[in-house]
Amino acid sequence: MSGSFYAQPFTKRLGQMGDAAEEAYIEHVNPKAWRFGLNRPEMHVPSMPVTLRSAPDIMELDHFVECVGIGRDSTAKVRLEKMDALRLWSVIAPVRVFIWNSTKKIWWLIDHATFEDACRMEGELDYFPDNGKPFWRLHARHFPGEAHAT
Repeated sequence: MSGSFYAQPFTKRLGQMGDAAEEAYIEHVNPKAWRFGLNRPEMHVPSMPVTLRSAPDIMELDHFVECVGIGRDSTAKVRLEKMDALRLWSVIAPVRVFIWNSTKKIWWLIDHATFEDACRMEGELDYFPDNGKPFWRLHARHFPGEAHAT
């Protein structure tokens, strides 16, 4: 694939977004965790309420995990509506954000509220070129906590 992943049309991004990060969580953090969120179901997902279509990717015994993949630019890109939905999921159980750098093979596991604070303080608000949806762009140097090597 050429060009930045985020700049590709949503239909192209949909084919692989999140998969590598979810697999990395299962492999490097907890092989017994359960996959929880939607994985490209055969239904019109945009018709669903945003909170349901933004269900966290992983469920642990006492928390949820949202998996985010980053690549060569070392920058997480998370839609504002996803962050809002995760805040609602955190009423049910704590939510953590797992960030997987597929290029450097390192990862972070950050409390959702702490990650959201970092986005608001250090992130840059941007918009996807194909659909205009706003997202936070947060470089790894601003991620709270230390990276873990594999």
